[in-house]
Amino acid sequence: MAAVLAGLCQGVSAPAAYLPPHGAPAGMTFYRGSSYPVAYRGNLFISEWGSNFAYADTGHVVERVAIGPDVTASSSQVSVFASGFQHPISVVKAPDGALLVADWGTGTVYRIQAA
Repeated sequence: MAAVLAGLCQGVSAPAAYLPPHGAPAGMTFYRGSSYPVAYRGNLFISEWGSNFAYADTGHVVERVAIGPDVTASSSQVSVFASGFQHPISVVKAPDGALLVADWGTGTVYRIQAA
């Protein structure tokens, strides 16, 4: 997503990633486990509550942010990691390395484990 800072931004750090408008990030965790492939280690996982109204197709997912080497949006990669949620509210790493996603919309906690 190409975006730039606008306005009086002198002295403000550049963002590490850009997320979709109205995605409503609700929870996040850095993956420091070892059960996922090496490429996932140190990545940021963000649960996006999503919109109820005009942007109903935005959010309702868990995004994976592979932070780039210079920790800026231009070097980071954002992609959908998991979808199909109503309103994911939290994402955490379980002791066994799986990711747990709590979906407020369904009252369900999903366990996502690498194959």
